[in-house]
Amino acid sequence: MVIEIDGKDIELKFGLKFIHELDKEHFIVREGMKYGTGVQYVFSNLLMRNPLILVDIITNASAVSKAKAERFVEECEDIEALFEDFLERLETAPMTKLQIKAIKSSLAEN
Repeated sequence: MVIEIDGKDIELKFGLKFIHELDKEHFIVREGMKYGTGVQYVFSNLLMRNPLILVDIITNASAVSKAKAERFVEECEDIEALFEDFLERLETAPMTKLQIKAIKSSLAEN
C-alpha cells in the first residue's frame, strides 16, 4: 500500500516488522508470559474509527515520523476511505490476514 506524504510516495509494509513494532506497545501478560496483541488492537480501533490508530499504522508500517503521519491524517479529505483501505490491507496482507480472519470468526461467534 502506498500513500503520499509531502509529495513523496510512502510504501506501507504490513509484514513481520509491522507486527513486531505493534506488539512492543500492545500486549497482555498472563502467568508471566507476554502475548502480543498489536494486530487485534489495530483492527478493533479501525472498526471503532479511532483516528489515532491511523497514525500508529502509518508510523509502524513505514519510516514516517509521528508528526508527518498526524499531519497526513488531519489533512485527509476522505477519512472513511482511509479506514476502509487500512482494513482491507490488513485483511489481505500475508502476515496479518490469518489473524484478522481469526478475529472476525471470534466476533461472529459472540
